[in-house]
Amino acid sequence: MERKDFLKRCAALTAGVACLDLAMAGCATLPYARYTLDGADAVVAKADFTESGFVLLHVPSLPAPLYVARVAPDRYTALLLRCSHRGCTVRPAGEILECPCHGSRYSRHGDVLRGPAPHSLHQYPVTTNTEYVRIALSLS
Repeated sequence: MERKDFLKRCAALTAGVACLDLAMAGCATLPYARYTLDGADAVVAKADFTESGFVLLHVPSLPAPLYVARVAPDRYTALLLRCSHRGCTVRPAGEILECPCHGSRYSRHGDVLRGPAPHSLHQYPVTTNTEYVRIALSLS
């Protein structure tokens, strides 16, 4: 095989691996959900919850995403994903929430599992009916 052909094949292989990597990253995206605002409340449909039992809401007036999780068959929690240590955005990681900046870990209820975070995540009041989860953003 000539050098020119070898380099072409290497370039094609590299491009294929890069495309596969991008495709896999797309599969791993976090489940942001659509919601409506009803006064100062965010309202999300229960049908939008993924198999993992949570959704994220991007609420422009909040400094970080809102994590809304089903923690029991008809019980939900809503947490601001802003670390109480330095304000980094916390990320869902399986059954825990993890801060990528300094390693703090929180439970799905927002309780600190491992520091250096000094406090739990900020929690918003949640009410439900048969179809919707309502998060009271004004009562924070």
